[in-house]
Amino acid sequence: MSKYVIVEVHYVENEETKYIEEVKTNMLTSENKVVEISSFVKRESVINRIIFNIDEYWTAIKENGEWKIGAKVIVEELDGNKFIKTVKNGKKEDNLSELPTY
Repeated sequence: MSKYVIVEVHYVENEETKYIEEVKTNMLTSENKVVEISSFVKRESVINRIIFNIDEYWTAIKENGEWKIGAKVIVEELDGNKFIKTVKNGKKEDNLSELPTY
């Protein structure tokens, strides 16, 4: 299973909800070091990769030139809809803490 960090998010808003459309990810090494090569991954792909145990994702932010690994990303299903978040909270929205947006 590969490990990744999500470092930025792109949100889309409509009348009903605000959701993540795509995320910017970096791979984690076996020593939990962030690889400085980024890729962009669609929300549905992240959801499927978590559900089918293909990849694991964490949040991460860069502070003073150093990566800080945050919370593990999970999927919460509510009324047939799947949301990516760091904590199950019963809310019908994606929530990956305070990651930067693009």
